[in-house]
Amino acid sequence: MAAVVAGGLAMISLTTRAVELGTSGRMTTGIAGPPYNLRLGHQTVRRSSAPQLLADAAVPVESSSPPFAVVVGAGPAGLAVAIVLAERGWNVTVLEKRLESSMYESQRAYLYLIDGRGQRFTDEFGLTDELASLSVSSENYTITRCKPDGSRETVVPPILEKTPKPSYWIPRQEFIALLCRKAASMPNAPRLLFDSEMLGATRQPPLEGGRIELRARQGTQLVTFTPTLLVGADGLRSKVRSLCAEWSARPSAFSPVELPSPSTGLKYKMLRLPPSFRLDATDASAVAEPRKAYAIYGDTRAPLGKARLGLLPVANPVYPRTANVILPPSHPVWGLASGGEVKGWLKETFPQLPVDEVISDEEAESFAQLDGGAFPAPCYSPEQQLLLPGAAVALVGDSCHAFPPDIGQGVNSALNDVRLFAAALDAARNASASPHGPKEMLEAALPAYGRAAKKEAEAVARIAQVGFPYQYNQGTALERGLWFANFMLRTFVLSRFAPKLFSPAAIVLVQRSHLSYSEVWKLAGSTTRRIWTLASSLLAVAVAVATRGLWRRALHF
Repeated sequence: MAAVVAGGLAMISLTTRAVELGTSGRMTTGIAGPPYNLRLGHQTVRRSSAPQLLADAAVPVESSSPPFAVVVGAGPAGLAVAIVLAERGWNVTVLEKRLESSMYESQRAYLYLIDGRGQRFTDEFGLTDELASLSVSSENYTITRCKPDGSRETVVPPILEKTPKPSYWIPRQEFIALLCRKAASMPNAPRLLFDSEMLGATRQPPLEGGRIELRARQGTQLVTFTPTLLVGADGLRSKVRSLCAEWSARPSAFSPVELPSPSTGLKYKMLRLPPSFRLDATDASAVAEPRKAYAIYGDTRAPLGKARLGLLPVANPVYPRTANVILPPSHPVWGLASGGEVKGWLKETFPQLPVDEVISDEEAESFAQLDGGAFPAPCYSPEQQLLLPGAAVALVGDSCHAFPPDIGQGVNSALNDVRLFAAALDAARNASASPHGPKEMLEAALPAYGRAAKKEAEAVARIAQVGFPYQYNQGTALERGLWFANFMLRTFVLSRFAPKLFSPAAIVLVQRSHLSYSEVWKLAGSTTRRIWTLASSLLAVAVAVATRGLWRRALHF
């Protein structure tokens, strides 16, 4: 059983590697297909480049006009919250640093696994069928292990616990495009401004209304906005969260709490591969298939040490494949300075691959020159909202919680934030029979959102801390062995024989999408306390038995 489970965990490690935190990287365009246009003023454009349109967007909103919101960041969290607000009658402007919606970013070309939590959002907006058509189901793909000696083994990923509905693997870019299409189709379509970023913001004195004046760059122009609501969906190093710390009476409430994790600090880069590529230098018929995942193992005797390439499945047969390279920061591969050195490393480490056919010189050079990224510590912001006299601020996604990709919950937790935010808005709107103005509604909704999001943000960060941190084969054999023993004890022993008292490991519990993150963490914590109680009881019994034996011997002496 142990060997089977160990193999299963190795395969799960591939499926949880969809790196969900971005970094700067080489960019090219036109990979995901046609651009996705959103409304800009009274025109529809591919890319927001006209300063006069921004000036129109920045005009202060009159009391009789729909409330105005600015969302910073057009990742999944930012686009999802823009869709939610637009559906509820808000005028929404989204600021995004990317040059256009169809931009391909090599170091953000990872995949999302949209599970039941994320699908609650796609269900609500009628996107799940299209999501499924663009994705590979978690119940319908295989993993092929490619060994250095050229042997290959294809297996079906283990399902530790059956879920009511499948999860879906989809490239980040295609999921963003799906959200863009939904936003563009809305009668009150959000205004998505590319090549734009927030530069800063100031607050009016309370006696003058206390409104926020947001400064932004759009192309080469400087513009201002005066939103009723500012939403930070701008990632781990959120400028919006920094503004909250500056404006709050308790700045520490917006200082992320970091938790230690064995996977924190691991570096990653991605190699772009052709959609179908040869898996074997000697067998031309062995070609990678898009809808299959691959784990390409390196030769442990290679000069630079062991390494592994992980490729997740994609539905689009012409979409580039990306191979994740995840290694400790001290690994010598990060010191490779040229494309030639990168290719030399690949040939020595992965002799089974026809490297010159699979990796172009340009891609190898890009890999050498890119800084890559590093996994952050699991962290969460103690607060996710701030009410001001004339405006309000909310945080969603990585701006209020971030963690390594160990548990595959980055995008799902972001969409969960948006659903909590939408529920708080709806509850505030429905709380009174009399119509609410935006100020009154936000005064009721934001604290409710903060209470709900605070529990979830801390819980998901703590789950990530212990969920599956050793899947990258780092750490000592003792550390990995202790984690595995704990996993086995919870999942295959205690929870099987006493399911009312003990729960499986957190990495299994988090797959139960009907549970909130706080419920998952509560169950995991209860099991931990009961394990310690059981261990203490067994130790006490052992001591009592041993002591009794000593007394008997002493009395007979």
